[in-house]
Amino acid sequence: MLFFPPSFPPPPPPTKITVFVHGTHRFAQLIPKAIKPLYNRFHDSPGFKPLSQAPKNYCYRRFLESIARYGKNYFPKEHCYLFGWSGTLSHEARVKAAEELHEGLMYLHKKYPQYELTLITHSHGGNVVLNLAGLDYKKPYHIDRLILIACPVQEVTKKFVYDPLFKEIYAPYSKWDSFQILDPQGAVPRRRYIRCMFTQSARCTDLHFIPLFSERQFPDDSKVKHISIKRWLRPLSHIEFLFPSFTKKLEKMLITAKNHDFSKKEMRYKL
Repeated sequence: MLFFPPSFPPPPPPTKITVFVHGTHRFAQLIPKAIKPLYNRFHDSPGFKPLSQAPKNYCYRRFLESIARYGKNYFPKEHCYLFGWSGTLSHEARVKAAEELHEGLMYLHKKYPQYELTLITHSHGGNVVLNLAGLDYKKPYHIDRLILIACPVQEVTKKFVYDPLFKEIYAPYSKWDSFQILDPQGAVPRRRYIRCMFTQSARCTDLHFIPLFSERQFPDDSKVKHISIKRWLRPLSHIEFLFPSFTKKLEKMLITAKNHDFSKKEMRYKL
């Protein structure tokens, strides 16, 4: 147990905590372990850890450090955490990751009595977090701000944005981001839907059409605040959301979004 003498009071508990959840590791899974410098840059042990405990060259540590450096008011570096998972391209893997993330958030909730929690996600990391709402666990914590960067919108998780677990949701996206919508979904239900069009079976009355690929935006009547991102005159690619050109402006983007009327029109933001 740490002891602080009267002249040196203990540090105050954090008022703002940030957790980052990465997306699918398509590219990283192709890197051979023999190429250690490159492999270590894109791989770290999975789990929930403070930012300072991640390897210095780990790409997601550098990503979150950049966000904290240029957004000190929203994302204080001393209270930033990384959550790593397998990055496998499957719904089952994302549900399992959500269970492990829940344990990390429970740890924070027990450790700190009062705090404002922000979760930042990239790509399918957003679906990992959305799956928290579907877990049959008691959740004494809540997420004050969820930032879904380039999240593939899928039928199985999009309904979770309505869950009271999430207080505010922002969804920066790019119209040129092909990877966001490339992940197929619902292949088996889609085949059943097409078959039912011809058979008109009684078993088909509860089916509804599921798009083959992921979608770019959540339903218009959701509480998600979509933000279309451009750099200069062009939209961003999927990987560019991890670059400093975006991370440096994240806090300013959120401040601008606070004053934008999303009920009238979508917000557009130029980096």
